[in-house]
Amino acid sequence: MIDTHIAQPIGQRVPSRHPIGVRIGEPLQIAAYAGRQDDREALREPTDTVMQAIAALSGQEYVDRDAAQYKHQARA
Repeated sequence: MIDTHIAQPIGQRVPSRHPIGVRIGEPLQIAAYAGRQDDREALREPTDTVMQAIAALSGQEYVDRDAAQYKHQARA
């Protein structure tokens, strides 16, 4: 989604009337990971693929860190 930071900046409870856009990328093939939902690596790989595709569409930098790493760092 494009320009949502203008329509509703962080901390603003109600969005402003501002046009936003949506970019839709090519379909991603992740069927190879079906049935491997208990394998952490099998979950992480398609997540990285999706996040890299989002980064390419949005122009944002992809930071390869998962929630577990953030939680561990926050406790330190």
